[in-house]
Amino acid sequence: MKHLQSQSIISAGKKKLDAILVVSERDKFTPCGGCLDWIEFGGPEQIQVVFSNLILNAIQAIDKDDGRILIRTFESEKDFVIEFEDSGSGIIPDNVSRIFDPLFTTKQTGPGLGLVICKTIIEQHGGIITVKTSPTIFTITLPKTNP
Repeated sequence: MKHLQSQSIISAGKKKLDAILVVSERDKFTPCGGCLDWIEFGGPEQIQVVFSNLILNAIQAIDKDDGRILIRTFESEKDFVIEFEDSGSGIIPDNVSRIFDPLFTTKQTGPGLGLVICKTIIEQHGGIITVKTSPTIFTITLPKTNP
């Protein structure tokens, strides 16, 4: 199994991320521009919306001035798996079952539709998205072929 690691430092508002670490089994996966090249069916722009939303949520979840986001990719015979993990305080256990509900939010602003949209896009591509906490990890599983 071949893994690539890439690290970059970014800042978002007043928060500075220590690193975004991308670990991949595929040579084509890079932390920027080419990260969607390996999606071989329609809708890479929609998948990019999902990735952007999950990364933004991870940035917002990091409590401290410094944080870490880990993005891992795996490949099986039939699927691609992408995991987004952050070093934030995690999701309150009572909220985990509601996290994909329309209009549910724990933020001061926003309509609570971001994760609903993510789930809808992933399901339209024949995939699934799940979440677990402590640490928070969103896992996306997408089939290699168009559903």
